[in-house]
Amino acid sequence: MVNINRKVLPIFTSVFSEAKRTAKNLLISKQRLAIYYPFENINLDDEDVLDKLDAFRARFTDLQDILGRKIFGSILLLEAEEKGSMIDILNQMEKRLIITDVDEWIAVRELRNKFTHEYPEEKITRLKVLQLGYDKIDYLLNIVQTIEQYVAKRTSAGKEK
Repeated sequence: MVNINRKVLPIFTSVFSEAKRTAKNLLISKQRLAIYYPFENINLDDEDVLDKLDAFRARFTDLQDILGRKIFGSILLLEAEEKGSMIDILNQMEKRLIITDVDEWIAVRELRNKFTHEYPEEKITRLKVLQLGYDKIDYLLNIVQTIEQYVAKRTSAGKEK
């Protein structure tokens, strides 16, 4: 059984509440965009649609960032383990079954980068990127659920001792 570093728990809890809030907002974006799915005929000249897409893009990016940059490392600190490189952290998350596949996480990260750094100007390319992101919403939301269950199980086990 893994020992939990109780000193780190409040920090993890704070950061994880941010992730849950962002996940809730991403789910709202998913629901708002569902009527346009698939995105191939979406009207990118409609300001309301653009606002919904921008909110989705920001929320997707934020959640992916929070998980990868804050939560995954916090889980290791919670378990009193060294963080190491990003690939080491991802391998540890895969080992803990928090992510199913390191390569899939990296692909989602690359997609997130397309949203923020390489947001395509060409309409068809932009719609494809947005569609790929929309299709990965449940992947990110499931990771949040998995983390919540993972940490709850370990913190409650630590209390029973």
